Amino acid sequence: MIIQTLSNLKTYFKDYNLIYPILLSFCFGSFAVNLSMLICTLIFIVKFRFIKIYIEQFKLIFYFAVIFWIVLFISTILNNFYDIKNIYKSFAYLRFIFLPFVIIYFLERVDKKKFIIFFNFIILFLIFDIFFQFYFKFDLFGYKLAELGNPRMDRISGFFGNELIAGTYLSLFGFTAFFLLREFKLFNNNIFLFSYLILLITSIIMTGDRIGILFILGIVLFNVVVNSYLRKFFVISFLIFVIISTILIKNSDKLSYRYIGNIKSIIKLDKLSNTKYENLIKSPWISHYLVSWEMIKDRPLLGFGNKGFRKYCNQYADKEKKSSYKHKCTTHPHNTYFEILVETGIFGLSFFVLFNFLIFIKILKSNKEIILLVYSVIFTILNPLRPSGSFLSTWTGGTFWMIIGILLYYLYIDQIDKKRYLKKLSSQEC
Repeated sequence: MIIQTLSNLKTYFKDYNLIYPILLSFCFGSFAVNLSMLICTLIFIVKFRFIKIYIEQFKLIFYFAVIFWIVLFISTILNNFYDIKNIYKSFAYLRFIFLPFVIIYFLERVDKKKFIIFFNFIILFLIFDIFFQFYFKFDLFGYKLAELGNPRMDRISGFFGNELIAGTYLSLFGFTAFFLLREFKLFNNNIFLFSYLILLITSIIMTGDRIGILFILGIVLFNVVVNSYLRKFFVISFLIFVIISTILIKNSDKLSYRYIGNIKSIIKLDKLSNTKYENLIKSPWISHYLVSWEMIKDRPLLGFGNKGFRKYCNQYADKEKKSSYKHKCTTHPHNTYFEILVETGIFGLSFFVLFNFLIFIKILKSNKEIILLVYSVIFTILNPLRPSGSFLSTWTGGTFWMIIGILLYYLYIDQIDKKRYLKKLSSQEC
């Protein structure tokens, strides 16, 4: 009986079902994500004989990602020779390079319909939790707005608690889950589509996450320009976004301050002012970029290694004279490209750009609707003009590589389908 039970458990439990807890881990913070990445690394090693097929399919993409990691690791050793903890963390970044190929392995075997439903259930649950917290000042798990370290209570976090990342999560994972519904006929149901879209956009705006707004704009812009299949849909989506934003911000003092008043107070914009440029230079974001540039000039090739901005910024803050902002140094530069330049130099940035350029070329060659939709999320992450979280951190980095994995899966399936089609044509000609 025990043997039969174990046999049944073995039949029920398949390694590819680990994609469910791995996806869910992004809702529970860095520890859970790190644990998931450890599991993915083990899967990569144990199942390498299968995963190497995907690596072979995306050989150059994989090599450029690995070289990017090597540059980060070498730079960290050179700049932090006695900082064993930091060297270990830079070495451990290799887990993110493995992640996309493990995701392809999972998605090729898992029941995709169940996975997509599960993915969207998480998103819809968070949306409901955000609405609940917005109106009742506490969420379904008891997180009170007054206790989240945000005195104005203009940031909504839902079940993320003190981590104010709900807007970013919904902008990236939310739109990815929404786009994956293209696999079902529901995506052709306009009532369902626009109802879901309205809920998603409204909840992102409610969170008070300004970066989330930039993500939405990036996704819409890419699809309007590139995605001819759904151009009309995204033009309407943009109009919906403008209408919802206007209504919410106009009727909520907290959102009005968060999206308009707060920005004006930071950069002191005034219609009658002749010093808008000077005020912009004094803003926190620009001051971080200017200090980053001073650091890049000093070590342009390999940068300062992992967490280099955090460790060495104070040595360069006084060298930067254009901005008078007092707090020029923080944990990271708040821009993906400045962060990569500061911590891996021109070499690291070059391989990162090549990695993404190769993916972009494959996207254009494919021109498949679902691929364009998922890539629009990557496109908005890579937008160089927006402030960003730390790309080399666990949660932000993990999010990027996770969505890259989903994207590469659809590219892989598309390439396999094309090969089968060409093989079929060839056999017919013979």
